[in-house]
Amino acid sequence: LIVAFLVSTRKVVNPIVKTNKELKEISTLINDNNGDLTKRVNVKSSDEIGQLAGSFNHMMDKVSASFERQQRFSASAAHELKTPLATILVNLDVLDMEEKASAAQMERVLSIVRTNTERMIRLVDNLFQLTTEKSSEMCEEVRIDEMFAEILEELSAQLNAKHLSVSLSNLSGIKLTGNRTMLYRAMSNLVENAAKYNRENGSISISASQQQEDIIIKIADTGIGIPKEECERIFEPFYRVDQSRSRSVGGAGLGLALVKDIVEK
Repeated sequence: LIVAFLVSTRKVVNPIVKTNKELKEISTLINDNNGDLTKRVNVKSSDEIGQLAGSFNHMMDKVSASFERQQRFSASAAHELKTPLATILVNLDVLDMEEKASAAQMERVLSIVRTNTERMIRLVDNLFQLTTEKSSEMCEEVRIDEMFAEILEELSAQLNAKHLSVSLSNLSGIKLTGNRTMLYRAMSNLVENAAKYNRENGSISISASQQQEDIIIKIADTGIGIPKEECERIFEPFYRVDQSRSRSVGGAGLGLALVKDIVEK
Protein backbone atom coordinates (compact mmCIF):
# COMPACT_ATOMS: atom_id res chain seq x y z
CA LEU A 1 0.00 0.00 0.00
CA ILE A 2 2.83 2.38 0.89
CA VAL A 3 4.63 1.65 -2.40
CA ALA A 4 1.41 2.19 -4.38
CA PHE A 5 0.81 5.44 -2.53
CA LEU A 6 4.34 6.68 -3.30
CA VAL A 7 3.99 5.81 -6.98
CA SER A 8 0.62 7.56 -7.13
CA THR A 9 2.03 10.61 -5.36
CA ARG A 10 4.93 10.82 -7.79
CA LYS A 11 2.50 10.73 -10.72
CA VAL A 12 0.74 13.75 -9.28
CA VAL A 13 3.76 15.68 -8.03
CA ASN A 14 6.16 15.15 -10.95
CA PRO A 15 4.02 17.02 -13.56
CA ILE A 16 3.58 19.89 -11.07
CA VAL A 17 7.34 20.08 -10.43
CA LYS A 18 8.08 19.92 -14.16
CA THR A 19 5.49 22.58 -15.01
CA ASN A 20 6.81 24.83 -12.23
CA LYS A 21 10.35 24.40 -13.59
CA GLU A 22 9.22 25.34 -17.10
CA LEU A 23 7.41 28.41 -15.76
CA LYS A 24 10.58 29.55 -13.98
CA GLU A 25 12.58 29.02 -17.19
CA ILE A 26 10.08 31.13 -19.13
CA SER A 27 10.29 33.87 -16.50
CA THR A 28 14.10 33.83 -16.74
CA LEU A 29 13.99 34.02 -20.54
CA ILE A 30 11.66 37.01 -20.42
CA ASN A 31 13.92 38.83 -17.96
CA ASP A 32 17.25 37.94 -19.62
CA ASN A 33 16.32 38.24 -23.31
CA ASN A 34 14.62 41.63 -23.53
CA GLY A 35 11.10 40.29 -23.16
CA ASP A 36 11.32 37.03 -25.14
CA LEU A 37 7.73 35.77 -25.16
CA THR A 38 8.15 32.80 -27.51
CA LYS A 39 8.65 29.99 -24.94
CA ARG A 40 5.62 27.90 -23.94
CA VAL A 41 4.87 25.21 -21.35
CA ASN A 42 4.90 21.65 -22.72
CA VAL A 43 1.36 20.26 -22.43
CA LYS A 44 1.23 16.44 -22.30
CA SER A 45 -1.98 15.68 -20.43
CA SER A 46 -5.61 16.73 -20.34
CA ASP A 47 -5.95 16.72 -16.55
CA GLU A 48 -6.00 19.81 -14.32
CA ILE A 49 -2.24 20.36 -14.68
CA GLY A 50 -2.48 20.10 -18.46
CA GLN A 51 -5.43 22.50 -18.49
CA LEU A 52 -3.50 24.94 -16.32
CA ALA A 53 -0.51 24.75 -18.68
CA GLY A 54 -2.81 25.24 -21.67
CA SER A 55 -4.40 28.30 -20.05
CA PHE A 56 -0.95 29.73 -19.36
CA ASN A 57 0.10 29.20 -22.99
CA HIS A 58 -3.11 30.86 -24.19
CA MET A 59 -2.44 33.83 -21.92
CA MET A 60 1.15 34.06 -23.22
CA ASP A 61 -0.14 34.01 -26.82
CA LYS A 62 -2.35 37.00 -26.05
CA VAL A 63 0.42 38.84 -24.19
CA SER A 64 2.86 38.18 -27.04
CA ALA A 65 0.37 39.42 -29.66
CA SER A 66 -0.31 42.54 -27.60
CA PHE A 67 3.41 43.18 -27.16
CA GLU A 68 4.01 42.81 -30.91
CA ARG A 69 1.17 45.24 -31.66
CA GLN A 70 2.68 47.75 -29.22
CA GLN A 71 6.09 47.41 -30.86
CA ARG A 72 4.58 47.93 -34.32
CA PHE A 73 2.62 50.91 -33.01
CA SER A 74 5.73 52.58 -31.53
CA ALA A 75 7.84 51.92 -34.63
CA SER A 76 5.11 53.16 -36.97
CA ALA A 77 4.46 56.29 -34.90
CA ALA A 78 8.17 57.13 -34.91
CA HIS A 79 8.36 56.56 -38.66
CA GLU A 80 5.28 58.63 -39.44
CA LEU A 81 6.65 61.56 -37.40
CA LYS A 82 10.21 61.19 -38.69
CA THR A 83 9.24 61.31 -42.38
CA PRO A 84 7.74 64.85 -42.44
CA LEU A 85 10.49 66.12 -40.11
CA ALA A 86 13.15 64.76 -42.47
CA THR A 87 11.39 66.36 -45.46
CA ILE A 88 11.30 69.71 -43.69
CA LEU A 89 14.97 69.48 -42.71
CA VAL A 90 16.14 68.56 -46.23
CA ASN A 91 14.29 71.47 -47.79
CA LEU A 92 15.59 73.91 -45.17
CA ASP A 93 19.14 72.64 -45.81
CA VAL A 94 18.71 73.16 -49.56
CA LEU A 95 17.43 76.67 -48.94
CA ASP A 96 20.34 77.37 -46.57
CA MET A 97 22.82 76.37 -49.29
CA GLU A 98 21.48 79.04 -51.60
CA GLU A 99 23.39 82.29 -51.30
CA LYS A 100 20.35 84.30 -52.24
CA ALA A 101 17.13 82.33 -52.47
CA SER A 102 14.49 83.60 -54.88
CA ALA A 103 10.95 84.41 -53.85
CA ALA A 104 9.74 81.32 -55.72
CA GLN A 105 12.19 79.08 -53.88
CA MET A 106 11.16 80.56 -50.53
CA GLU A 107 7.49 80.08 -51.37
CA ARG A 108 8.09 76.45 -52.40
CA VAL A 109 9.97 75.58 -49.20
CA LEU A 110 7.39 77.35 -47.02
CA SER A 111 4.63 75.39 -48.74
CA ILE A 112 6.44 72.09 -48.08
CA VAL A 113 7.07 73.03 -44.44
CA ARG A 114 3.43 74.00 -43.96
CA THR A 115 2.11 70.80 -45.58
CA ASN A 116 4.33 68.56 -43.48
CA THR A 117 3.64 70.50 -40.29
CA GLU A 118 -0.10 70.12 -40.87
CA ARG A 119 0.46 66.40 -41.46
CA MET A 120 2.24 66.06 -38.11
CA ILE A 121 -0.49 68.04 -36.34
CA ARG A 122 -3.16 65.70 -37.76
CA LEU A 123 -1.11 62.68 -36.75
CA VAL A 124 -0.57 63.92 -33.19
CA ASP A 125 -4.25 64.82 -32.92
CA ASN A 126 -5.27 61.33 -34.07
CA LEU A 127 -2.81 59.70 -31.67
CA PHE A 128 -4.24 61.80 -28.84
CA GLN A 129 -7.75 60.71 -29.75
CA LEU A 130 -6.67 57.06 -29.70
CA THR A 131 -4.83 57.21 -26.38
CA THR A 132 -6.99 59.58 -24.35
CA GLU A 133 -9.10 58.04 -21.60
CA LYS A 134 -11.23 61.13 -21.21
CA SER A 135 -14.90 60.21 -21.33
CA SER A 136 -17.18 62.23 -23.58
CA GLU A 137 -20.84 63.06 -23.25
CA MET A 138 -22.87 60.35 -24.94
CA CYS A 139 -26.33 61.80 -24.47
CA GLU A 140 -26.78 63.82 -27.68
CA GLU A 141 -29.52 62.89 -30.12
CA VAL A 142 -28.03 62.43 -33.58
CA ARG A 143 -30.09 62.30 -36.78
CA ILE A 144 -28.40 59.98 -39.25
CA ASP A 145 -29.66 61.73 -42.40
CA GLU A 146 -28.47 65.16 -41.25
CA MET A 147 -25.07 63.83 -40.22
CA PHE A 148 -24.39 62.15 -43.57
CA ALA A 149 -25.65 65.20 -45.48
CA GLU A 150 -22.98 67.29 -43.73
CA ILE A 151 -20.30 64.64 -44.32
CA LEU A 152 -21.05 64.44 -48.05
CA GLU A 153 -20.97 68.23 -48.30
CA GLU A 154 -17.57 68.33 -46.57
CA LEU A 155 -16.15 65.57 -48.81
CA SER A 156 -17.76 66.83 -52.02
CA ALA A 157 -14.42 67.86 -53.58
CA GLN A 158 -12.98 64.33 -53.17
CA LEU A 159 -16.17 62.72 -54.45
CA ASN A 160 -16.35 64.99 -57.50
CA ALA A 161 -12.65 64.52 -58.31
CA LYS A 162 -13.31 60.81 -59.01
CA HIS A 163 -16.84 61.38 -60.38
CA LEU A 164 -18.31 59.15 -57.65
CA SER A 165 -22.06 58.74 -57.25
CA VAL A 166 -23.52 58.38 -53.74
CA SER A 167 -26.85 56.74 -52.93
CA LEU A 168 -28.61 57.14 -49.56
CA SER A 169 -31.36 54.80 -48.40
CA ASN A 170 -33.49 54.43 -45.26
CA LEU A 171 -31.68 57.20 -43.35
CA SER A 172 -34.66 59.46 -42.78
CA GLY A 173 -36.16 59.39 -39.30
CA ILE A 174 -33.42 57.23 -37.74
CA LYS A 175 -31.87 58.74 -34.63
CA LEU A 176 -29.35 57.48 -32.15
CA THR A 177 -27.98 58.69 -28.84
CA GLY A 178 -24.26 59.32 -28.52
CA ASN A 179 -21.56 61.94 -28.97
CA ARG A 180 -22.26 63.79 -32.21
CA THR A 181 -18.69 64.96 -32.83
CA MET A 182 -17.24 61.48 -32.36
CA LEU A 183 -19.91 59.78 -34.49
CA TYR A 184 -19.43 62.38 -37.22
CA ARG A 185 -15.69 61.69 -37.25
CA ALA A 186 -16.15 57.90 -37.37
CA MET A 187 -18.66 57.99 -40.24
CA SER A 188 -16.65 60.66 -42.08
CA ASN A 189 -13.54 58.47 -41.93
CA LEU A 190 -15.47 55.55 -43.44
CA VAL A 191 -16.95 57.65 -46.27
CA GLU A 192 -13.54 59.23 -46.93
CA ASN A 193 -11.99 55.74 -47.22
CA ALA A 194 -14.77 54.73 -49.59
CA ALA A 195 -13.80 57.70 -51.78
CA LYS A 196 -10.00 57.31 -51.46
CA TYR A 197 -9.89 53.66 -52.45
CA ASN A 198 -12.66 53.76 -55.04
CA ARG A 199 -12.30 53.64 -58.80
CA GLU A 200 -13.05 56.44 -61.25
CA ASN A 201 -16.80 56.78 -61.90
CA GLY A 202 -17.47 54.38 -59.04
CA SER A 203 -20.24 54.51 -56.47
CA ILE A 204 -20.82 54.60 -52.71
CA SER A 205 -23.99 53.43 -51.00
CA ILE A 206 -24.98 54.43 -47.47
CA SER A 207 -27.92 52.77 -45.72
CA ALA A 208 -29.27 52.29 -42.22
CA SER A 209 -31.79 50.09 -40.47
CA GLN A 210 -33.12 49.79 -36.95
CA GLN A 211 -33.28 46.34 -35.33
CA GLN A 212 -34.78 46.55 -31.84
CA GLU A 213 -32.14 48.36 -29.74
CA ASP A 214 -29.53 48.43 -32.51
CA ILE A 215 -28.97 50.74 -35.47
CA ILE A 216 -27.08 49.12 -38.34
CA ILE A 217 -25.21 51.52 -40.65
CA LYS A 218 -23.71 50.13 -43.87
CA ILE A 219 -21.25 51.97 -46.11
CA ALA A 220 -20.29 50.07 -49.29
CA ASP A 221 -18.22 51.08 -52.31
CA THR A 222 -16.98 49.79 -55.65
CA GLY A 223 -13.32 50.19 -54.71
CA ILE A 224 -10.31 47.89 -54.48
CA GLY A 225 -11.66 45.89 -51.53
CA ILE A 226 -9.81 44.21 -48.66
CA PRO A 227 -8.45 40.64 -48.77
CA LYS A 228 -10.13 38.34 -46.20
CA GLU A 229 -6.82 37.50 -44.54
CA GLU A 230 -6.22 41.21 -43.85
CA CYS A 231 -9.62 41.96 -42.28
CA GLU A 232 -8.56 41.18 -38.71
CA ARG A 233 -5.69 43.69 -38.83
CA ILE A 234 -7.20 46.66 -40.66
CA PHE A 235 -8.29 48.27 -37.38
CA GLU A 236 -4.74 48.26 -35.97
CA PRO A 237 -3.14 51.73 -35.76
CA PHE A 238 -0.85 52.46 -38.74
CA TYR A 239 -1.72 49.19 -40.50
CA ARG A 240 -2.06 49.44 -44.28
CA VAL A 241 -3.16 46.60 -46.56
CA ASP A 242 -1.03 47.96 -49.40
CA GLN A 243 1.76 50.15 -48.02
CA SER A 244 2.73 51.82 -51.31
CA ARG A 245 -0.81 52.41 -52.56
CA SER A 246 -2.09 53.64 -49.18
CA ARG A 247 0.80 56.05 -48.76
CA SER A 248 0.25 57.45 -52.25
CA VAL A 249 -3.33 58.51 -51.39
CA GLY A 250 -2.30 60.06 -48.08
CA GLY A 251 -3.05 59.28 -44.46
CA ALA A 252 -1.09 57.49 -41.76
CA GLY A 253 -3.23 54.38 -41.34
CA LEU A 254 -5.11 55.68 -38.29
CA GLY A 255 -8.56 56.21 -39.82
CA LEU A 256 -10.06 52.78 -39.13
CA ALA A 257 -8.35 52.55 -35.74
CA LEU A 258 -10.16 55.76 -34.77
CA VAL A 259 -13.45 54.42 -36.13
CA LYS A 260 -13.13 51.28 -33.99
CA ASP A 261 -12.16 53.28 -30.90
CA ILE A 262 -15.09 55.69 -31.31
CA VAL A 263 -17.67 52.95 -31.94
CA GLU A 264 -16.50 51.00 -28.90
CA LYS A 265 -16.69 54.11 -26.70
